[in-house]
This record gives sequence, structure tokens and C-alpha cells, in this order.
Amino acid sequence: MSETIDAPNQSTTTAGGDILSDEDEETVADHERTESAEKPTEQAPESQEIHQRDHWRLAGAGAFFSTGFGIMFTQPALLLVAIVCVGGVILGRTSEPPEPTLTISRSFSTTDPKVGEEVTVETTIRNTGTTLVSDCRVVDRVPSALRVTDGSPRMATPLRPGTTHTLEYTVVARQGRHEFPGLYVIASTISGTVERECEYTVTDTITCRPEPTPLQSVPLRSLTTPYAGRLPTTEPGEGTEFYATREYRHGDPFSRLDWKRYAANRELTTVQFRTERSASVTIILDVRPPAYTQSQRDAEATSHTNDTAPLDEYKLSATGRSIEAATRLFVTLLNADHRVGIATFGPEFWLESGSGTTHRNRGLDAFASEPALSPSPPAYERQPIRRRVHTLRSKLSDQTQVIICTPLVDDITEVGIRVLESAGHDVTVLSPDPTSRETPGAVVASLERLQRIERIHTHGVPVIDWSEDETLDAVLARAARGTYR
Repeated sequence: MSETIDAPNQSTTTAGGDILSDEDEETVADHERTESAEKPTEQAPESQEIHQRDHWRLAGAGAFFSTGFGIMFTQPALLLVAIVCVGGVILGRTSEPPEPTLTISRSFSTTDPKVGEEVTVETTIRNTGTTLVSDCRVVDRVPSALRVTDGSPRMATPLRPGTTHTLEYTVVARQGRHEFPGLYVIASTISGTVERECEYTVTDTITCRPEPTPLQSVPLRSLTTPYAGRLPTTEPGEGTEFYATREYRHGDPFSRLDWKRYAANRELTTVQFRTERSASVTIILDVRPPAYTQSQRDAEATSHTNDTAPLDEYKLSATGRSIEAATRLFVTLLNADHRVGIATFGPEFWLESGSGTTHRNRGLDAFASEPALSPSPPAYERQPIRRRVHTLRSKLSDQTQVIICTPLVDDITEVGIRVLESAGHDVTVLSPDPTSRETPGAVVASLERLQRIERIHTHGVPVIDWSEDETLDAVLARAARGTYR
């Protein structure tokens, strides 16, 4: 990772000898990036299928009955209807939709937006072939973690040779790396009886670096490092929180003497404080595909219908909530002078525990651009959880605590939790609840999840159950008071 240090009054000289200020440089860079993004490329479909529609089956039956009744009742009009129906059937059976030859480009108003910033997407489609596509329906595949708030990524139009059409819509940026995979195109014949479905791969990404708000409190367990920090321990020593008093010993500093007690009964006692140490914490995210789940109500609200809707109707998946929570945990623990690392269950990612500004930037960059930490499900080849946990154990130090962010939708993560706890790593589970009670199946899933939480509790592992109706700050504040559910 490279770092850029902004210097005041810095300027750059162009090839023509003009001096550009920092703002002019950014404008030129944005313009060059936009031009690069808009460069069109002719695309061949990755896959295509041809489907017969049933529009003209009734026409065939109509032709049969019209002919029979026309002959029976000597009605020329019915024979004319039969001729029209037969012509439609022949047209539907013999025609074939053209294969679109398209040039596709996509551009963004910005490729590195801030969280909550609106990004305008323009997808341009040009028919570079020589054939008219009389009925062309196009869907720009928007990442599932983004919500369209204006315009539409859908279009239905005839595409004449050489003509260009542009889809323009607006999405609201969310934390992470968001990949626009391509377009879905349906080309139909004039009669609409045959359709050719094509998928075009036009991959573009936008990256949204998080700007997390630190949490008010993070409930850590007692495992610490030997280094000074802010986490109170159960050992007497240097600190600020009162621990106990003991008899005075020769050499105790006068500042530690309990002078009030000496004034009352002339006994010399020494005040002891709780030793404060720093902790080493690794945040493990469950980013396996099953963890990207939502309640039925939220799934319907955020389903990929590409219709516009207010942002407050959009709900993240359970893993999306875990990633946002992990980002806030990361900066909060660093602010408290702890060493923090990041790891995953699922697609492998590892950031060793560290501290300081450079480590903070490295972690936030990972949350912004690392595919394994994307709010949309990444590509993943399944592997046994015990193998992944064994790999993590070999990288974790003996003094490392673990915070696992997982919705606990299956028993696999439960195995990893038990193994890490038994290996001596103090484990805390932060579990966003994706379940509901809207259907019998949802009730069963909710009860199974509650049973997992109870089983994990029996191993001495605290589970912070985070419902959608509560803020993360409120949930962690309740956990800090020792109240779990």
C-alpha cells in the first residue's frame, strides 16, 4: 500500500509548460478516469439461449376452428381469419431473433465516492451490427448491496443499426467494493414468439472507503498483552481505577499512602490500583455465502427489482451489518491503543494485529476494496471450517482475543467458535439477527439460531445478539453492563 502526503502549495507542470494547482490536477485526473471508463468496447455475449413463446399456439387452434366453422356455415370471413392465424403461426415458427452486436460502455460520476454519496451511472449501448433488433430489452446488473434511488437500469427499445441508447440512474454508495458485472439483454422477433437471451460481461467497480464513527464502548474479555494500555485487569499495579489496600511496605511511594486512614487511626496502608494493559484483538468476519441472508421482509424490500425506493427502506444483509460493525470495532479498538487484526471465515483474508496510523489506513483500505470483505457475496470455494480455524490458530498469538461477527445461521461457525475458545483465545460473538417470525419456516430458523446461542453460552462464550431494531451502540452498551441475550 502506498501513502500520499499532501504538501501545501504543490503544483505540477504539464507537457505544454502550464502549471497546474492541486485542484486542477484532481480535475484532470477525474477527467482522464472518466474518459477511460467511457471507452467503448465491442462485446460478444458470454452466454445465450433461445426460447419459444406460446403466443401463437392459440392462433393455431383458432385457425383450425375458423376453417371448420367457415366451411360448415359457408362464412368467408371465418376463412379469412383462419388465413391470418395460419400466417401468424408460420411467421412465429420460421422467424429467429437476431444476435445483437453491441458496443457497451459504462461511466460513473465518481469511482471512489464517500459513504452515502449519490453516484450517477451511465451505461451506453450501441448497435454496431447491420441488423435491426426490433424488440431489445436491457437490464444493467446493479450490485445487490447498492440501491437505485433515481432513474432505472432497465430499458426496452428497438435498436437500429448504428443507433445508441443510454441508461442513466443513480445509486447511493455504501461501504466496500461494488462490482457491476454486466448486462442482461433479451432480443425478440417482431412477432414476439421467439426470444434470444444474452449475457454481456462488462465489469466495472466503484470503491467506497468507510469513514466509521467510533463506538462508545467495546466489551472485551480479560486476556491481555504484557504491554501498558487502557484495559483494566484483575491484577494490582499501575493504573487509575481503585483495586484494594494493603499494609505499607518499605519503599512504597508516599503518593500511594492512604493518608485519610492514617489520619483516622495512625495506620500506614498503601492504595493499589488495577493494572491497565493493552489487548490484542482479531476481528473475524463470517463472509461465507450462507451468512449473506436477510429476513423475508427485508429481502423483499431490497430485492433486485431495480425500482427506485427511499434509502431508508433498504436493509443490509447480515454480513453487510457485520462488516459495518467490524469497521467501527476496528477504529474504536485502535483509538483505545489496542492492537487489532482482521480475518475471515470463508474467502481467505488476513491482516495481522497492529496499531498506528499506517495500520489503520491499511485496515480501512481493506474494508473498502478487499473482495472478501464486500457487502455482496464474493466467489468462494467451500473448505472445512476446522482447516480454516487451524490456519488461523497458527497465526494468532497466545494473548489474542477474538471477536467473531456472524449471524449464526448454521452450525459451521459454532464449531469454529468452540475450537478457538478451547485453544485459549477469549472469544466474543457479535451476532446480527437476520431471522423473523413471519412464516413457519422463518420461525423454525429463528428457534434453531436461539438454540445455537444457548449452546455457545454453555462453553463460556458471550454472545451479543443484535436485532435490527437496535443500534450497535445500544447493543454493546448493554453487553458492557453484562447483559446478554
